[in-house]
Amino acid sequence: MKRILLSFFILVFAIALCILPNTNNVYAATATTPTYNESFNKGIGAFYANGTPVTIYDNAGTTTVYWVGGKQEIKNTALIFGGGVEGTSYDTASIIMEGGTVGSIYAGGYSIQPENPAIVNKSEIVVNGGTVTNSVISGGLLYSQVDNAVVTINGGEATFVTGGGIASYSVDGTPYNTGTEADPQASGTIVRNSDITINNGTLSDVYGGGQGYSNTEAVTVNVKGGTMDYLTAGGSNGYTGSANINIDGGSVNVYQSANRGTVNNVNLKMTNGTVTDMYVGGENAYDVTGVLNNIKAELLGGSITNLNPGLSGEVPLNVDGKVYFVEYNKGVIQNNNVPNSQEIDINPETNVLIMLAIIAGSILAVIAFILLVLYVS
Repeated sequence: MKRILLSFFILVFAIALCILPNTNNVYAATATTPTYNESFNKGIGAFYANGTPVTIYDNAGTTTVYWVGGKQEIKNTALIFGGGVEGTSYDTASIIMEGGTVGSIYAGGYSIQPENPAIVNKSEIVVNGGTVTNSVISGGLLYSQVDNAVVTINGGEATFVTGGGIASYSVDGTPYNTGTEADPQASGTIVRNSDITINNGTLSDVYGGGQGYSNTEAVTVNVKGGTMDYLTAGGSNGYTGSANINIDGGSVNVYQSANRGTVNNVNLKMTNGTVTDMYVGGENAYDVTGVLNNIKAELLGGSITNLNPGLSGEVPLNVDGKVYFVEYNKGVIQNNNVPNSQEIDINPETNVLIMLAIIAGSILAVIAFILLVLYVS
């Protein structure tokens, strides 16, 4: 009888765990109708999609946001949010830009209240054309959280693209900061994971992390085309946990692993494309103060004009082959200024021939074994 009662209580407890709500991530069940605040921040304007999928077009010279059942003409300076304002929470958000001009596009929402952040679980931004005069942002503005962001740039123009959120911003003349230099991981501006793919477009700066004292836990940046002045694994500031940077095309003027703040871990792989100046750490500049804790760089293809150690914590980075590891394929780098970087010789055509030889050898071995078995039997 005791065993039966014990089993009964265990079953009830298990069912209760299943039906209790998850208080760590509570999202609204459905999206709500988009709203537009034309007077936001001294008149630049703010459009909140509120979890409703929207598409931005140029309508006879006027930027217009469309969604199923509605549309809204907006100013060319307006901020576009996939989420909503203080205290809102949405499971999904989607913004597609086909044309027109906007100020910035945010995957998340906006809040100036620490106790009422704007939350979005999964958000997607696709830019196929048009002009973003400021930023395409994987997170939200100020006190916000985005758990999973996917950003794809297929064309158009943008000044900044970030894998994190915006933690420092002034609203109607009042400055807000959601984190501190001492502990940016405790920031009120959070992106759990972001995935950025750049297929084309003209960009100024691409950051894996966020702006201000923000917290970006993990980011992947895939560069397959387009042009950009700067590509930085970490953020313009704040904390970036892990950054995976894959360069397989496009043109980059300057690559650096860190700018300001802290970047814990960087995995850089280059197989195609061109980079004029590549810094294993941060660029050699007076305002680059970022700290880089770990990097593995595999430079297997494409073209790098200058490879430099760069900085970490305002001192020259020492590529030791362990914590800071760099290997490069023969012929990829024109001017290598990094001691202890390791040269390898990988010829794709040779690799294919070797693989074919291994496969052929394996097939012959199987045939020989079968013939042996038949002969013995």
